[in-house]
Amino acid sequence: MKQKNMIRLRFLFPSLLLGMGLISATAELHYPPYVVPLMIRPQDPVTSAMGLTGVAYRSGSLAVLTNPAGLSFLYETELAGVHVPAQDQGLIPENRPQYLNQESVAIGHPFHGFVLGGMFLYYNLGSSSEGQEDGTSASHFVRMYQVSCSRRFSFGENCELSTGLNLKRIENKLAHKHGVGYLGDIGFQIHHTQDTRVLMAGLSVSNLGPDIRYKMHLDTEYETPLQLLRIGAAARFLNQLQFFQTDILAALEYQRNLNEDQIYFQNWELLSGGVECRVFKFLFVRMGMVLDLETDRNRDSIEGFTFGLGFHTQIPFESMPPLHLELDYGRGLDISDLNQNMISLTLGYDLTSENLVGF
Repeated sequence: MKQKNMIRLRFLFPSLLLGMGLISATAELHYPPYVVPLMIRPQDPVTSAMGLTGVAYRSGSLAVLTNPAGLSFLYETELAGVHVPAQDQGLIPENRPQYLNQESVAIGHPFHGFVLGGMFLYYNLGSSSEGQEDGTSASHFVRMYQVSCSRRFSFGENCELSTGLNLKRIENKLAHKHGVGYLGDIGFQIHHTQDTRVLMAGLSVSNLGPDIRYKMHLDTEYETPLQLLRIGAAARFLNQLQFFQTDILAALEYQRNLNEDQIYFQNWELLSGGVECRVFKFLFVRMGMVLDLETDRNRDSIEGFTFGLGFHTQIPFESMPPLHLELDYGRGLDISDLNQNMISLTLGYDLTSENLVGF
């Protein structure tokens, strides 16, 4: 029995050391890793560039990261991919592997009266052979599999209300811990068009469901998820000139944790804003700012400035289906290791002639 306990200790010690190293290398925020790609550094360059806003205005296949209701404003089949490059990390200066990259793929398709979407997300936390009996290298990661559904309702000629739902499976593998959780998001969005203005408002609640269950070698742990309430408003001002089009989008958003049992972000409270300017019909310039309203915290502040660019175009050739291309870049908050470049590529197409409308 004593020899068996010694073997367990020899197995657990390097795994615990690796886990501590991964967490400290990721950032100094002391958070569960799944929070990074979903909330602190969301897998969407537009949201990141505009100060983590998006609940009121974001639409398309990537809108499900902030508000699933925004999926209903997708009028064509859309495929999007997002990449956050890896960076040098590691506890030993001579051996600094690259990880902390984020990858995701999202798809959305409109049907009669509603829109369906799906997303796969991967957050790389490195790998190690410590604790592996066969000596092979084990990966440490956060993975998310998500399906979404959204429906839009019209009220008169100028007002549209949409609702949306996400169902997701979150898997978190870190050293000796392996967590799995099944959660859901719900959201609402309303758009009101007035001549050259579009007024928008949105509300969403993320991570509704039971605690995330972590299986360990000798025990089982449960973690209460961060249930994030987002409330926001936005306004888009359209200005169609003779030779080019200029649009201005301004957004304001408030975020708050609703789950008091969440030990990491019990008093999470943020106020953020963003501005987007569209020039020459295809070029977008974005800026944002985040304020951390939590006064009594035992973590680093989640606040700062963000920025980004976008290039959107459409190719309305008669000999081929109209292709919609979006290339977006975002730079997130300057928080420890989370201040990284973020790039997304979105392709959309519509075979119906009624939607042959260029930007």
